[in-house]
Amino acid sequence: MSHSLKTILITTSFLCLSFSAVDAAASKGPKVDKMLQSAIEDSVQDTATDSFAKDEAQIKDLPAGDTDSLLATGDMDETYIEPVTAEEPVMESMQADSGEPLLLEETQPAPQNMSPGIAWGDYVITPRLSLQGAYNDNLLATETNTQEDFVKSIQPGLNIRLDDNNPHKLEIDAGWETRLHSDQDDDDQNNFNVSLDGVIADKSNFSIPLSVGYKSYHEDRADDLSAQRPEEVLKMTKFYAATGIRFTEGPYLAEILGHFEEKRHDDDRDAQGNPVIRRDADHDTAGTSARFEFALGEHHKMGVSGRWGDNDYNKNNYQGGGFNGPNRSSDKLSALAMWSMAFKSFTAKLKGGYGEIDYEDDAQIADIEEVIGSVEFGWAITDRLNLKIDYIRDLHEDEEIIQPIRRDMSHVSMDYKLGDHLLARIGGRYDRWEFEETTREDKYIGVDAGLDYFFNQFIALGVSYDYLGRDSDANNLDFEQNRFMVHLSGRL
Repeated sequence: MSHSLKTILITTSFLCLSFSAVDAAASKGPKVDKMLQSAIEDSVQDTATDSFAKDEAQIKDLPAGDTDSLLATGDMDETYIEPVTAEEPVMESMQADSGEPLLLEETQPAPQNMSPGIAWGDYVITPRLSLQGAYNDNLLATETNTQEDFVKSIQPGLNIRLDDNNPHKLEIDAGWETRLHSDQDDDDQNNFNVSLDGVIADKSNFSIPLSVGYKSYHEDRADDLSAQRPEEVLKMTKFYAATGIRFTEGPYLAEILGHFEEKRHDDDRDAQGNPVIRRDADHDTAGTSARFEFALGEHHKMGVSGRWGDNDYNKNNYQGGGFNGPNRSSDKLSALAMWSMAFKSFTAKLKGGYGEIDYEDDAQIADIEEVIGSVEFGWAITDRLNLKIDYIRDLHEDEEIIQPIRRDMSHVSMDYKLGDHLLARIGGRYDRWEFEETTREDKYIGVDAGLDYFFNQFIALGVSYDYLGRDSDANNLDFEQNRFMVHLSGRL
């Protein structure tokens, strides 16, 4: 059966169920400042700002810039494009680009919409600053000879956007992070991110969504999938761009986008002086995505989406002292179906479809095809208590491993508003990674918890705890890691 026919058959047999969130009932507790209440509610919704629960960000819809996961279909929001600020998690693309967040594991900026910002003509300007300190009992994420450390970071940032009265949507975001270690100064780093996202609209039904950005960041030690570890934490850069055309008419929406991504990696040496090469993972990705959606009444929506493109690696895999291994260039295809609906205070989303990676050097790297999809479920149990459950299955490519990886990832979280100023949260995750053409299987277990106190709509103080453990069939790749953090965040 041809790939195109197989895609149609499998895609049409998997639907996606999504409950659009319905506002919870008005608070029955004492009245509080509306701006402060909004800040706390935004913190509940913006889980990607919790770095200790950073893996939850991967389970959200993947940003258009992420091409390392076949579940990234490149859909852009109907109103405007979400800024790509979340990073590739302990699992890079879930992601997704989650892919790579600017602020890594110890970071936890204030909620994105914590304050109204400073009005300046048609624009709203929001400067932000976060100061953080974290204790990590296994900084290098190793099975033996663990090394503890205390990490300090400062993270200034600036967001500029058009106000809500403008028919166009435009948001420019820039952030910087300086991270210093008390003992392991080889892991000291500076990271930065800049992005522009928006929608150019006119009086007709056509609009032009666009997203472009650049980020410079460093690998999370817990992301290492091989036993050969660089002495210094490795730097990576990423440029991404996406634009196209969108048409809306009543309940219908149609969109086609072009995508481009360029990803580059630094090399280093391990503690014994052996080269640790990552340049063989440098690649450019160009592709196209499309989607069609239509609303069925006030609370229902159905649609289909797909993505196809080329993933071109600049070098062959590094083996035997040179770039002598197979080339990982490939053609990628994914197709998903979607159905959404709303019911009271429940939210849910189910996506399902088909994905494949067709390698040019298929004599050494076998092609892979798989059913992929995601499930999201949320429940506003009360006006103060919220539950969220997520599951995702995708095909993933990593910088260190030649073979693709099948990933099943799940996360559950709960948050509770304690009084007028406190927000408590707790979560857990379980992931299973299967490495194609090998018997290797990695399992991840994680727990995260946090407590934030909002002094007002401008300043928040919080503490967090995170546990992450990996059980791998590969030698010397198990680890357990505990992290404790305190942060002070604010924005004008």
